[in-house]
Amino acid sequence: MGNSDYVSFNEAMCVHPASKPIFDDRFIQLRAEGHQSSVESYKKIVIAPLKPLFQNHYLMHQQKPSLALLPVMYQAIELHLSMLAEDNSVTKYIKNHAHLSEAELVKQLISVFPALGYGDLQYIELIRQVRKA
Repeated sequence: MGNSDYVSFNEAMCVHPASKPIFDDRFIQLRAEGHQSSVESYKKIVIAPLKPLFQNHYLMHQQKPSLALLPVMYQAIELHLSMLAEDNSVTKYIKNHAHLSEAELVKQLISVFPALGYGDLQYIELIRQVRKA
């Protein structure tokens, strides 16, 4: 990909609240709370590495790009888009394993869906959303 700008894909896999415009004070506060982190810590871990990207303007869409991609990038985009569906593979798994405790279900989800890169807090939030619905 040569001399391109890069962003960590993990923050794109949001399960906690976010707001628009992205990266403003409200967005940062919401994302930090979702990660059970301080604003300062969130800025250091997430926002600081993005600083070069704030100097350029980008159009972002949650759709498949029309350009040819490296296979790993294509797979990551496919995975992200599939997780946007309300009834995705993770929510189905949670529904099918409703008898498990939250802690046990988190362990299984991390094991069964390693490609997602979700952490325990993200899975706990998903489990609670699915069980609440």
